[in-house]
Amino acid sequence: KKKEIRTLSKSTLTDYNIKPGDDFIKNNPHKIISLPTYWGNEYWWGFHNFDVIKRYNPSDSYAMSVLQLSHYITTLREKLNNA
Repeated sequence: KKKEIRTLSKSTLTDYNIKPGDDFIKNNPHKIISLPTYWGNEYWWGFHNFDVIKRYNPSDSYAMSVLQLSHYITTLREKLNNA
């Protein structure tokens, strides 16, 4: 069963005590992604690029692994360049 991910309004975010700036909400379509972990669900902001990654593979877990791998590569590159 595929999970429904819905776009959230500023008032909905405020209900969850998430208070991003007005420009953030107006200029960046976003979603909250829920990913299961060993310790319970983990929640992430999802933006346009998250959906672009999912065109290749529709799994939220796949898209998150691409994000984490890109972060690891960027961090490693910065460490090597600063060494």
